[in-house]
Amino acid sequence: MMRGFRRREAQDLDSAGQVLELAQQTADQAIADAHREAEQILDRARREAEQIIADARTRAQTETTAGP
Repeated sequence: MMRGFRRREAQDLDSAGQVLELAQQTADQAIADAHREAEQILDRARREAEQIIADARTRAQTETTAGP
């Protein structure tokens, strides 16, 4: 009876280890996905900021050369 119990206990530990490993892989993937998405958002924000600055410079030059 003890031998069967120990085997079952070992199987339970094996299963628990597999579940934890899968959970870790899932968490790692979620983190990697979040990092990729954050990089995309930052890239888009940088491009938009550069466009806003370029537009502002163009307007400033136009206003300066047009005079009062």
